Amino acid sequence: MKLPIITCFALLVVSCSKKETAPVNPKVTCRIATATFTGSSYTFTYTLNYDDSGRLIKLVYDGPSAYTKTFVYSDKMIYTNLAGINSAKDTIILNDAGRIASITESTTGSVNKTSFAYDANGQVYSSTTQKDNNLPVTISYLFTNSDLTNTITGGVKDTTTYSPDSAVIGNLDDFNQLIYFGSHYFTNKHLKTGYSGTPFYYTYSYTFDAEGKITNINSSDGHSTETYAFTYLCK
Repeated sequence: MKLPIITCFALLVVSCSKKETAPVNPKVTCRIATATFTGSSYTFTYTLNYDDSGRLIKLVYDGPSAYTKTFVYSDKMIYTNLAGINSAKDTIILNDAGRIASITESTTGSVNKTSFAYDANGQVYSSTTQKDNNLPVTISYLFTNSDLTNTITGGVKDTTTYSPDSAVIGNLDDFNQLIYFGSHYFTNKHLKTGYSGTPFYYTYSYTFDAEGKITNINSSDGHSTETYAFTYLCK
């Protein structure tokens, strides 16, 4: 399975350069209602629905290969069902800290299983993914100052840089883990400013609303810019 980090703008959370306002702690009762991606070739929107406990229960994606994804929660288990042109069912098992212990993804004719390992402080340091009977693939995670600064896969290392600003709602690391799994296996303390990993290189800027929530994220590879725009439901 493809984990939601590293390889493209849609899998990154970021910050840099000019800001409309300095980030502050947003309302804890706010949740992302929509996320609209605009690129050079297409635009699409994720629409999110939550239960009374604030858990994501339905995700609607209206872009290419559109789908609807549902989430069902039972103790330490999360079951997801993706219905669309491509279908898939995931079973996510959480550990005692509420972080992801394993993910089993079942698609037509294939099963991927990923297991995560954590240190004594609850910080992830590796994951191992096996697809069917293929050899497993291990990713190592390196943190600096509570931020994921490097991942290493098969000896290939990427690097992510951060600003001093605290991570707030609307950051894409949290968002992508939410829409993929309904939970997370890592969080960052600060907002990202850039990513480099052959052949990708990105820098990022973002804007905030008056309460400090991220409203827009711009990603540039030096040739073109892509944007995520967020709206929120606050109670």
